[in-house]
Formats: sequence, structure tokens, C-alpha cells
Amino acid sequence: MARKLNTYVHVDGTRYGPDRQPPPEAAEQITNPDVWDGDSDPESAPAPVVVEAPVAPPTGDDENSGRGAGAGEDGPESPTSDPDRPRGNASREEWATYATQQGVEVTGTMGQREIRAAVDAQAAQA
Repeated sequence: MARKLNTYVHVDGTRYGPDRQPPPEAAEQITNPDVWDGDSDPESAPAPVVVEAPVAPPTGDDENSGRGAGAGEDGPESPTSDPDRPRGNASREEWATYATQQGVEVTGTMGQREIRAAVDAQAAQA
């Protein structure tokens, strides 16, 4: 006897239940034995699917730094290879101080993002 659901479950945003049985690929994802009626033979039960996410090798970058993958790997010309450069989430004041040290003109109306963009633009021209 085929297994049938005795209650309602959601798999990947789709609702299944006694009135709507899941297709085999969705049934494989239902691992709670209490939701099934019928054949309780473990061999007839769909095997759980284990999906392992690939693990990327460490890059040494702080993913929250706002610098992106591979930051600092471009050599001395890279604007992100400067150890004095503020982190991407640093305050406006920290960026303004750094920009001024780099010879970038900072106005009172510039926000942190505009200051960062000006610093990057100057570094790209150099």
C-alpha cells in the first residue's frame, strides 16, 4: 500500500495533504513519520535527501567590509589595499578624514557613500 499523508504539510511553499498527495521529489523532503498513513515499512519510505552547500575557500576578506570579494588582491594600485582605508561601514567622519588625507575635497553635503565614491574615483585616476 502506498503511503499517504494524514495531515497537511508544506514543501517548498506548496501545500500537500490528504486531498493532495505530493509528487515523489516532494515526498522525499517530508521526513516526519507521523504525517504519513499507510505502509510504515522503512524500506518503502522515501530516503531523505541531503543537500550539502558548496563551501568556498576563505578569502581573508570580511564579507561585511563593503569591499567585495578579492579586495586588496590587485596590488598597491588597488584602493582597498591601503591599510589606513576605513572599512566600508565606517562612519562619514572616518571617511571624510581619510579622504582629506588623500587629497579629496569633501563638502558638508557629501554623505559617506559620496565620499567613498570620490576616494575611489581619485584612486582610479592615479
